Amino acid sequence: MSYYLHVVPGRVRVKIPLIKGSDEKSRDVERLLRGLQGISSVSAYSLTGSVLVHYHHDEVKSSEILEVLKKNGYFDDSKVVTTEQHIQSAMAKAGQAIGKALFGLAIEKAFEGSGLTILAALI
Repeated sequence: MSYYLHVVPGRVRVKIPLIKGSDEKSRDVERLLRGLQGISSVSAYSLTGSVLVHYHHDEVKSSEILEVLKKNGYFDDSKVVTTEQHIQSAMAKAGQAIGKALFGLAIEKAFEGSGLTILAALI
């Protein structure tokens, strides 16, 4: 279970595995963060497990927002995945999917018109 984090002044996006698939926990995170001074808006999406926070960086710091999440069991900074790691992981998954599709196509073409076509389809 990893946490994706992206911070720019005035905006924090964090993916929280604990809220993915849970409307109740998503609403809890929204209420929790809306209680902080300096928060402009909070949107938690249970479908993706993503939380988007807009804040006034002169009133509250991103580290304070993350600390509130951490204290309430929604964030573990030891399991944060950087943007670069997140992109590399996504690219690796895409590469695997493309590789499987190309392999399947090559097998299909190799056995096209032969009795082994059924066997190739099962692979």
